[in-house]
Amino acid sequence: MNAESENEIIGLIYDASMNAAVWQQVIDRIVEHTQSKAAILTAVDQMYSDYDFVYSNNLPAESILAYQDERISVIDMRLHAQKLLDVGVGEPEQFNLMHYAEMPGTDEYLFYERCMRPSGIGQFCAVLLEHGHSRWSVLGVHRAKDAPAFERQNVEFIHRISKHLRRGLQIHRQLSIVKQQNHSLQKLLDHMRTGVMLLDEQRSLTYSNQCAQNILQKYNLLSLDRFNRLIVPKHQQEKFDQLVNGIFINPVNAGREVGGVIAISDGVERSLMISVLPFNDSQNLTDTVMDTSEKHAAIFFTEVDRCYSLEKAYLKQMFGLARREMELCEYLVNGYSIEEIADTAKITLSTVRTYMKYIYAKTGCSSQTQLIHLLMGTTTNFEHIH
Repeated sequence: MNAESENEIIGLIYDASMNAAVWQQVIDRIVEHTQSKAAILTAVDQMYSDYDFVYSNNLPAESILAYQDERISVIDMRLHAQKLLDVGVGEPEQFNLMHYAEMPGTDEYLFYERCMRPSGIGQFCAVLLEHGHSRWSVLGVHRAKDAPAFERQNVEFIHRISKHLRRGLQIHRQLSIVKQQNHSLQKLLDHMRTGVMLLDEQRSLTYSNQCAQNILQKYNLLSLDRFNRLIVPKHQQEKFDQLVNGIFINPVNAGREVGGVIAISDGVERSLMISVLPFNDSQNLTDTVMDTSEKHAAIFFTEVDRCYSLEKAYLKQMFGLARREMELCEYLVNGYSIEEIADTAKITLSTVRTYMKYIYAKTGCSSQTQLIHLLMGTTTNFEHIH
């Protein structure tokens, strides 16, 4: 397989994170690269409707409508979600589902009739890209029912690009969070809850949002030199520079991977997680004061000890949680014990237990572990994907 083609697909993924229409090009190129019959990329987040999309290649309208049917969607998740969860997020799994055709009267047969038979597919290689209580993203690459299984190099390719797909979707979600209130890309970046900086090909800072500026002021870990280049702790500068340089050097020729993640610390207690990713505003969505027509390196910062934030509007809408209940949930998801919640919220232990009883009832959870798992699926924090 062609390394240059793979690199072009990776570049398209990061373009798509800024401009959702490019996802169609991504899926088209994946089908071409793997010599497959069809593919589908679907992303759903109940908290942010602007995030949702379905892009496909060579699937008939009948199959696409079936995938969008709520009943079929539930069947699809029930039949296949656990298999993907068992292998893990970002890990591809192969399926041969032709035996569904021999199971009339079952959900398996319904899935075959509605989704598989119209498109003539039988071989699947799927990878779970995101999973949470309110979100679900999957890439499925399909081959004809009489085609051979996916070759090892194709599975390895899907595994490699899944990391970039997950990073691209992460950026896409963060922008979706503030998209309804802000229209230009600069305003979107300004309002993101994650620190963002853009570096040009001279590695000089050209933009930073307010969150990034606050982190610069708060931490001695980061500074700018006289050329406006970002300086990190000396023992980690080389690794950071390699990640940034890799954005601007063709990885096919240099033998490098695009982007990456690094944890920086002062060796005592303060630490930050940094993701270095390509940024190309190919659609010129930014304001004229922010020139991003050329390629940039985007630096995403989060504080390691930063508290998790819950999407309260979603919790209120879906479960009817009251303001005080959501406050206690936020303490819980950030590692507070019941006793610590009572102390911090300045209420009695019995009151906390009463609130938790109501929260369990509203969310349908039967244990603290189950509740935390649900809540972690409704956090708005940026995830640094290695």
